[in-house]
Amino acid sequence: IWEHTMLDPAQNKHGRRKPGSRDALHPNKSDFIRSKYQFLSFVNKHKDSEASSLDDVSRELHSSVRTNNVETCLRLLSKGADP
Repeated sequence: IWEHTMLDPAQNKHGRRKPGSRDALHPNKSDFIRSKYQFLSFVNKHKDSEASSLDDVSRELHSSVRTNNVETCLRLLSKGADP
């Protein structure tokens, strides 16, 4: 869902860029794929203080749908909001 942030250095919090079509398969692409899928390095991990109940997240989703902000809706769905 958030892979587009890897293309923009201003939004990239991980300091790594997504390999392009011209990058070498080994080690660039294989290391990136391993980091992304095996180690889940690019998943936004929420702190305990940010943890919300599913009801709160679902309410926030219903509110954000009215604003037509697709990115916020996807983020909330990925956190477990009930559509």
